This record gives sequence, C-alpha cells and structure tokens, in this order.
Amino acid sequence: MPDFKTLLENGFPGVIDGWVDAIADALEDDDNAGPAFDPFGHKLVRRTMAEYLERIAAARAEIARFKGEKAAFEADNAPDDLEEDELANWNQARELDRQARELRAEHKAALTELKKLEAAAKKPPAAAGRASAATQARLEKARAALAPVLGRLAAIAEALEPYEETKADLTEARNSYRTLLNDFLAELKTTCDTMGEDEKRHLVLELMALDVRAGMDAAMLDRRMAAAEFVEVVWDKYRVTFRTLLGIKANIEARLTNALKGIGYA
Repeated sequence: MPDFKTLLENGFPGVIDGWVDAIADALEDDDNAGPAFDPFGHKLVRRTMAEYLERIAAARAEIARFKGEKAAFEADNAPDDLEEDELANWNQARELDRQARELRAEHKAALTELKKLEAAAKKPPAAAGRASAATQARLEKARAALAPVLGRLAAIAEALEPYEETKADLTEARNSYRTLLNDFLAELKTTCDTMGEDEKRHLVLELMALDVRAGMDAAMLDRRMAAAEFVEVVWDKYRVTFRTLLGIKANIEARLTNALKGIGYA
C-alpha cells in the first residue's frame, strides 16, 4: 500500500501531509476534467471534516439543479421539422439571441436614430428650445415605424429573462461552492497542522487499520462469491444422479428400439 511506503519514508506526519495534498489536488481537478478520486470520500475527510460534507453536498446539488434548468430551457421549443443532428444541436437561447441580433442588424440605422431622438427628447425644455415639439413628433413617428421590431425584441428579452436569471444563479452557486471548497481545504489543513505527534500517529494507525479491514472484507467477499459460484457449478453438473441418468438412457434406448421395429429396421 502507498501509505505504508510513505509512512516508512516520512513518518506519520508525512502520511497526513500526503493525504492533504492529494485531497487538494482532487479539489483543483474537480474544476476541470473531474478528480481522479472523490476527495469528499477520503478517509481523512470522513474522519475529521464530517460537518462540511452536508454543506458541500447541498451546494453541489444546487449547482446540478441550475445546470438542469439551463439545459432544459436550451432544449425546449425545438421545431418539429429538425433533422436528428440538428435537434441534437438545438439551443433555444442561442436561437433567440440570433433572432435579436439579426433584427438589430437589419434595422440598425433606424434603431440608432431612435436612440438619438430619445436622448434629445430627454433634454430640458430650455436646452431643447423650439425644436422640442418637432423632436417629439419625430420620436413618436420613429417609435410607430419600429413598433413591430421593438415588440419582437421585447418579447425575445422577456423569453430570455428566466434563462439569464438561471445563468446568474448558476454563476453565483459556482462561486459560493468554490468559496466553500477553499474554506473546507483551509479548515482541513488547520485541523491537521494543530494535531500533536501522538494524535497524528493515532489517527494514521486508525485509518490504516480501517483500510486493512476493508481490504480483508473485500477479499473475503470475493472468496465467498467464488465458493458460491463453484458450488452452483457443481450442483448444476451433479444434481442428476448417475442412477437417474442410467434410467433415462434405458428409456431412450427402449423408445428407439420400438421406433426401429415400427419401421422395419429391427
């Protein structure tokens, strides 16, 4: 076992330091392709940081929930006439965003002019002077002309609003989770650093003993399963006695002889 080698080379504190380093590395890998092992299932964590595990599980469940809501929105309202590969790549949020961008690009000049008129209309009457009435009239005319476009953009924004809220919630949940992991790791390091030599030795021996016991239990279970499988094979092979087999053989021979006599071969 690697822990025994570490113990021989670095002593009991070195074993604990190695465990903490492995847990820290796994927590970093969790942000990328996924950890090589579950750091929250490590024996040191289960023994010393049990109070954090429930909070971490709740935070991960919240992230999973927001991910599910985001994915559900993206997959919703797919057109019925999509091919299989198109359906696999369908994203409602991306499609709505594309429609909004195309609308803005198509009516870019008119929308720019509308913004200028709205800015001019907001000026105080003293600054706008006699042109205020004319500006207001042009503004109302521009709004009327762009009413279908503005209505469609508003509808798209309204449709995307829950999606944007979910994205914001997901970002906040991820940030909170990362903060929780940093606190968890700092607390783990502090807990281990404040242990005395005897406490570290007792903890390492206790956790190693649990590993040995688990390994022995697993080996015993494998042996029991192998023994049960062997018994089943032997039972399937010998459950019919030799005397019964002889009786079956005699019965078949008698039936065969009668059949041959019936067709004139015997």
